[in-house]
Amino acid sequence: MRILKANSLGRTFLLAGAVATSAVGVTWALTSSQTTLAASSISSTTANLEIRSTNKNWTSSAPGFKMNDLIPGTGITENVYFKNAGKIGLILAAHIPKQPASIRGGNGFTGWNNVLINITGNSCGATVDTTMAALLGSIPVTLPCGTLTAGATGNPNVTGHVGNYSLHFDLNQSAITGDHAGVGTFDIQFTGTQ
Repeated sequence: MRILKANSLGRTFLLAGAVATSAVGVTWALTSSQTTLAASSISSTTANLEIRSTNKNWTSSAPGFKMNDLIPGTGITENVYFKNAGKIGLILAAHIPKQPASIRGGNGFTGWNNVLINITGNSCGATVDTTMAALLGSIPVTLPCGTLTAGATGNPNVTGHVGNYSLHFDLNQSAITGDHAGVGTFDIQFTGTQ
C-alpha cells in the first residue's frame, strides 16, 4: 500500500481553484433587480350606527323611555329603530355602562338580575332574554337577527322591518320587597361591530 502525500504546490492550486469557483458563483448571486410599491396606506371603511326611539330623527343618541305604572310580571314594551348608515354590515350589541342610581326610598327589589329585559328583533322574530345585571357586565349582550346590512334602516311604519327592535322591561315579581319598586335613570349603549 502506498501513501501519497500532496505536495504544497498542488495544495496551492487546489485552493486557488476553489476560491475562483466560489467567486464566480457569488458573482452570479449578486445579479438582481428591485421594484417598489410606493406610498401605500390602509384605511378602514366607516361604521355608522344611528338610532331612533320616540323622536323622528336618526341620531347617535335618542331619548330613553319613561316607563311608569309598570305591573311586575306584565312589563312594558318599547320600540327602538336602528339605521346602518355605514358601508359595512354590523352585529348589534347592548350594554349599560353604569349602574342606575337608586330611587328615593330604595329600589324596592333585590338585585339587578331581577330587572328583566327581553330584546326582540322584529325582522327575524328572535328574542334575547337578558337582565340588567348582564347588561351591566363587561361583555355586551348581542342582539338577535345577525348582521344589520349596510344601508338597512328601521321603519316604525312597517311591522317586522329590518332594524326594528322591541325592548320589553319587567321586574321579577318574587324579588319585590315593598309596596313600590323602580329603577333610576340609566343609559343603554348600542354598538355596531363588523
